Amino acid sequence: MAKILVVDDSWVARLGMNKLLVSLGHEVVEAQDGSQALELIRQNPPQVVFLDLLMPGLDGFGVLEALAQQNSLVPVFVLSADIQETTLQKCRELGAKGTLPKPPTRQVVESTLRAFV
Repeated sequence: MAKILVVDDSWVARLGMNKLLVSLGHEVVEAQDGSQALELIRQNPPQVVFLDLLMPGLDGFGVLEALAQQNSLVPVFVLSADIQETTLQKCRELGAKGTLPKPPTRQVVESTLRAFV
């Protein structure tokens, strides 16, 4: 069982990921924005982060930039409906381990986690 942080401003999206991850046997911590996510990562780093890109305040790109500046080793996977190559490339450049379609399927989440937990 891994501790996984889900970061999304949508409570519906967080609820969906929470249910999926718990059904896979993981502990889930939630953040509703980027600032809260960085604080949770600082206090007690999770094993994996699933991060939404578009959020008010500090967005997903800002979180990725902050984690890169801190030399964080926590693997981050971006959840986004935006599948433009420029967006995917920017996420990779900022240190994201991968991007997943939003909402991700159970199979995609399972295969993603297999390598990191």
